[in-house]
Amino acid sequence: MAPTRRSRQRNLLLRELRGRTDHPTAESLHAALRAQSEGMSLGTVYRNLGVLAAQGEILELAGEDCKRFDGNTAPHTHLCCEICGCMEDLPAAEDAAKRSLLEAAAAYAAQNGMEADGVRILFTGKCKNCAAPAPQTDETA
Repeated sequence: MAPTRRSRQRNLLLRELRGRTDHPTAESLHAALRAQSEGMSLGTVYRNLGVLAAQGEILELAGEDCKRFDGNTAPHTHLCCEICGCMEDLPAAEDAAKRSLLEAAAAYAAQNGMEADGVRILFTGKCKNCAAPAPQTDETA
């Protein structure tokens, strides 16, 4: 994609996203930025997220419930909660496993006329809030 002019709204969006680690949705980014940029519509947020993702300045992630966005474009792995949809970064300890997966994918791709040049891993499970047992009440005890 050809470089596009960096608008004030796009700069606000990128700064907000890079300052967060919670992998927000477009809707939560819109809510956070509404006070800073009164004229920024939800459509503007979606459009600018698409441009930033296409330019490789952010990551667009498919969560359990919706698309989420990450300002950290360095290779890393995510854990997505199957219940609430929150997403967290995992430590870089899985680098050797990623290299092995990429080598296997590259070998398969070469045999089938394709190219594999990256690995994105998304683990699913339950976050600490959703995995915690519900408190017992007099009715459930």
